[in-house]
Amino acid sequence: PGRAIAFATKYPPAEDIVSVLFEIECDADVASTGAIFADLSKFSVIDKEQEVLFDIGTSFYVKSARMEKEMYVIQLKVAQNN
Repeated sequence: PGRAIAFATKYPPAEDIVSVLFEIECDADVASTGAIFADLSKFSVIDKEQEVLFDIGTSFYVKSARMEKEMYVIQLKVAQNN
C-alpha cells in the first residue's frame, strides 16, 4: 500500500482533481468467486509493486469509501459469480 499511496499523493491537491486509492479484496480461489485475474507482480518494472489485472467483466461491490489524507480510499470486494 505504501507505493500506491505515494502514487496517489504524488501531485498537490487541486480544486478539480481528487486522488483515489482502490483497495481490492479478492479470494485467490477462482472457483469461489468466478473472477478471472492475474498477478503481474513478477513482470513489474517497479520493485516490490503488487499488480493484479482483472478481466474486463469482473464485478466489484463497494465495502466502504472514506476521505483519508486528502484522497479517497475506496474498499472494493470482488462480487461472487462474475
